[in-house]
Amino acid sequence: MRAKEILLDSIACALAAEGCEELPQIQAFAVALGGAPQATVIGDIARHSLASAVLLNGYRITAVTVCDVYTVAHCHVTPEVVPPALALAERQSSSGARTLLSVIAGLASEVLASPR
Repeated sequence: MRAKEILLDSIACALAAEGCEELPQIQAFAVALGGAPQATVIGDIARHSLASAVLLNGYRITAVTVCDVYTVAHCHVTPEVVPPALALAERQSSSGARTLLSVIAGLASEVLASPR
């Protein structure tokens, strides 16, 4: 259940980033990366390359600084985990359950890799 909440929180944070001052600059850089359009950016109808979508979603999740914090390590983990999980899930047409499982695996690996 907590993983679902983290995923939904990440999406909400990304949507909240819509008016952020730096967003147009980050979008321009992401578009300049090029590549085949394979993934969607949260809050955007255009499709982007995997790298662009991961970059933009990662920025958007942290733009208003309300995303999760893994207290033990004092770091945000969702910007590193959720964007690639969503991009790959979309490219592979993964089910919601499989996407959530990849988010859980990513969060677990981040937590296990963090200093204690």
